[in-house]
Amino acid sequence: MDDRLQEAVIANFGENRGTPIAKRYLRAFPRSYKEAMLPGSAVADIERLEGSVMTINSICCSTGRKKLAINLMPLA
Repeated sequence: MDDRLQEAVIANFGENRGTPIAKRYLRAFPRSYKEAMLPGSAVADIERLEGSVMTINSICCSTGRKKLAINLMPLA
């Protein structure tokens, strides 16, 4: 699944953005999740997670709570 998920993430996000995203989520997702999910479904989940982080960062930065925004970003 790891290779197929990485390929799907890169196909969806492009190589420059997708490679670091794939590495981050391949480490973050538990084995049970990776075994149960199809790559396309996992990519949809990653899109939602990445969108949530972007939204949280925008809200936090616009209210001056930058420290909170940094703490909520996914680990690289």
